[in-house]
Amino acid sequence: MGRRMQHIRVLAAAVAAAGYVLGAAGASATTYTPHEKTYSTPQGFEFTVGNQDQDVRAVPPMNGMPTNREVFLDNTSYGKVAAGGKGHVKAGYYVACQVDVDAKLHIDPELDPNPTVTAHAGVGLDGPQAGVDLSLGPAIYGGVGLDIYLAPGKIADVTAGEKDLPGDGSLAYLMNNDFHLNVTGCGGQLTLRPYTIITANSDGDSGSGAVYGDLIVL
Repeated sequence: MGRRMQHIRVLAAAVAAAGYVLGAAGASATTYTPHEKTYSTPQGFEFTVGNQDQDVRAVPPMNGMPTNREVFLDNTSYGKVAAGGKGHVKAGYYVACQVDVDAKLHIDPELDPNPTVTAHAGVGLDGPQAGVDLSLGPAIYGGVGLDIYLAPGKIADVTAGEKDLPGDGSLAYLMNNDFHLNVTGCGGQLTLRPYTIITANSDGDSGSGAVYGDLIVL
């Protein structure tokens, strides 16, 4: 019995030393600052990208595991291109885990069936993206789960939705509410960076730009 108790104490100390969060996270709600940028090409072709209504609600993991993180995310992205142009916006999150415990990332958006949920690396299908270190397969649609494996220092690109913009100079919005992100097997802190990327084209010029939200640390 004494040897068993000693083993349990040693295991608990090792988990704490690795930086694992042993207490269940309580529910929280935080509203973040909106962001907007307007770009203009050398020939005067303008396009705008922004995000607003961002909200984060961390909840205790359903299975009670201390190495799990569960959060519900809200975000409204928008974009505008000058009349006569074409544009596209993409919204998502870069996800990084400080300490990997055979980590798995499960994406389950509480949305309509249209937005795409993707985990991939490098250049996306619709334009340039910041580099990531994870290579995965095709897109998963709707509420289908996707397990991806994160190692320490790796960053996953999780797409929350995409939308084409009208070419009439008006704003178009992409709203994602109650986007459910569940990360399992993650020790230490989990960090999310929201992003909205725009690509814009006209007969003469093309361009791209992005806004990035404040870091979310769980």
